Amino acid sequence: CLCIPGPHAFLIAFDLEHISLNDMKTPKLLKKRFGANCLKHCMVLFAYEGDLDGAALENRVKKTDWYLRELIEKYGGRFHVFKKNWRDRCQEKELLRKIEVMVASLGGGHFSSRTFQKAEDSVRKEERRLRKKRSEEMERTWNEMEQQYIAEDLRVQKDAYNASVGAEIQAKAELENGWLRTSLARGLGTGLVVGAVMGALFGAIEGPGGMVLYGFIGGGRLVLL
Repeated sequence: CLCIPGPHAFLIAFDLEHISLNDMKTPKLLKKRFGANCLKHCMVLFAYEGDLDGAALENRVKKTDWYLRELIEKYGGRFHVFKKNWRDRCQEKELLRKIEVMVASLGGGHFSSRTFQKAEDSVRKEERRLRKKRSEEMERTWNEMEQQYIAEDLRVQKDAYNASVGAEIQAKAELENGWLRTSLARGLGTGLVVGAVMGALFGAIEGPGGMVLYGFIGGGRLVLL
């Protein structure tokens, strides 16, 4: 679901082997979308496929072409490099540690933007519309359950059905929200963050201690609506 007033951090993902001048536009797109202050909440992620590891890999990034260094500087010098074999849990722990340090340096607070509140209001309105549209169907299902179950079994079946319908309605409402079309896939854990570099946009991700993260593919694939 959406995080109000906003996420703790933005994760901006690039493929280290395919950085282009077009990727330099990403900070500008983010500022246009969320305001200049959002860059303070950004962590750059680079996916890498090769033999270097650890400090040697980070040193390569720091000594690379000027436009890549300039890109990192626009995000306050914060970046993390991981191998595309994202099943390596050590990579995940180090990424989360860096995110926690960044969030702590900002006082531990959320990024705040009217954009998130508008998106939340729009989603809730759509949820009410969808729930009203399905009210007759839900009532019929409840009646059928009352013919098949009694007492505790009936309560369990109704709760499961209501939760399923509620989740389906929420997902559909968020999917149809224009703002969320920049981040369609969603999941828990940083595995999805890493997977994003290999071709999928990703949305709200719950991090450590309840932190909420938002992620985007860099460059031209960050869509403004």
